[in-house]
Amino acid sequence: MSKFKLNGTVINLAIIFAVVFATFSIIAPNEFLSIKNFQSIAYKIPEFGLLTLAMLLPMIAGGINLSTIASTGMIGVICSKILTTFLSQDSSENTVLIWVIAIVIIAIAISFFSGLFNGIIIGVIGVSPILATLGTLTLYNGVALKTAGGVGSITGFPEKLLWIGNGEVFKIPIPIIIFLIVAVIIFFVTKTSFGIQIYLVGSNPVASRFSGVNNQSILIKSYTISGLLCGIVAIIMMARYNSAKADYGSSYLLQSILAVIMGGTSISGGSGTVLGTVIAIIILQMISSGFNLIGFAGSAYVADIVWGALLIIIIMINYLINNGRLSSIKRSLK
Repeated sequence: MSKFKLNGTVINLAIIFAVVFATFSIIAPNEFLSIKNFQSIAYKIPEFGLLTLAMLLPMIAGGINLSTIASTGMIGVICSKILTTFLSQDSSENTVLIWVIAIVIIAIAISFFSGLFNGIIIGVIGVSPILATLGTLTLYNGVALKTAGGVGSITGFPEKLLWIGNGEVFKIPIPIIIFLIVAVIIFFVTKTSFGIQIYLVGSNPVASRFSGVNNQSILIKSYTISGLLCGIVAIIMMARYNSAKADYGSSYLLQSILAVIMGGTSISGGSGTVLGTVIAIIILQMISSGFNLIGFAGSAYVADIVWGALLIIIIMINYLINNGRLSSIKRSLK
């Protein structure tokens, strides 16, 4: 059954990819088919992709993590504050290197505990994932704003940190390499016994409990992994933009949910694949780039309308398919 759904999802996404690619190639051939545009798409995929993968596991488990962006912003601001406080222009190369390594470790530690906190609230206490992560979203955003002290953004990081966001290995940008490595790891995680248990919990938590699955542990681990990915994104965004701000990447929250659902994950949990999600990420980034090229998304409000409408449409289709009502609607229209 999973193989059939996987093939069906991939085929549908491949068709959508082809349609989107062909459409923008016809509308704006010179701009869309340029090397510069493809580089721009690839440049933006890592942070969006990692935030989407951070959303994937909780949604497969039947929940959602609305605090991904807020957690990323909080981690970025805290690490930036520490870095700019303890480093100066006179710091030696060794001191800078030590602090860059320390900041990466600190980011991972904070992200671990922020994800663990979500997991405990949801898995142990039993709070609704939407309410729990909406609460931590507000909490993490508040911590970020307080830490920043009212400053718009914190800037001025050492070159050794900036290399993570702008460096290359064999002509491949480091953020792309990080994204691909994480995607492969998450892919294999979903194939392990732990991954299978995530699907079981998302599909039917009562049945999974009676079959011997520790639902609390699975939820805690899922949200902890989600939190860890936010820490990785925070470091990449700091390094890429040479700054940190509480609301960096705010537009990615809606888009990441959209990408996960578009990639074949059920809104009620129990299904979803890394491959489908990655293809959806590329499609949405391609749409975003295409809109920018033709001037359609010149306004942030227009972009919000587009992503919101797409999310509603895909959720409706997802709901109708999962509840077997799509075929009945087709019959009634005949």
